[in-house]
Amino acid sequence: MINLAIVSLFWLMLLCNLGVAYAFGLRLERAFATLLLAGCIVGLVFSPLLLARHWVDDFNRAFDVIILVAAWMAAMRSDRHWPLWFAGLQSLTVAMDIAAMTELGMRYRYIANLSALWALPAMLAMTAGILLDRRGDWSATGGSAHAA
Repeated sequence: MINLAIVSLFWLMLLCNLGVAYAFGLRLERAFATLLLAGCIVGLVFSPLLLARHWVDDFNRAFDVIILVAAWMAAMRSDRHWPLWFAGLQSLTVAMDIAAMTELGMRYRYIANLSALWALPAMLAMTAGILLDRRGDWSATGGSAHAA
């Protein structure tokens, strides 16, 4: 029951993140939100096709690393604050992925779930950052338009 709630909350947050990125974000925000959605859809489509559970876990870990690299690249090149927060939280995700690989049984599942937990605050930081940047853009332009 709790797992279903977390998965539902994840997809709701992902869709809200995508909506805010496309409504108020710049090209960076739109591209990053699209990357997140694409990875989740690919994982959702291919996970029933993968026969072994460890292949699904390997795909998820590989995608976490791709997101980490993209987040740090965005953080280093952007004048926005949310990429730095996102990259930091995604670093925790990858650290938990590495820790989970060293464990077996129930401890593995606990650590793997902790790894997935960091996605929610990361997406929240991105969504809030986009909205705050939008508010700052409105303030800088006299509240008349979104600066491109």
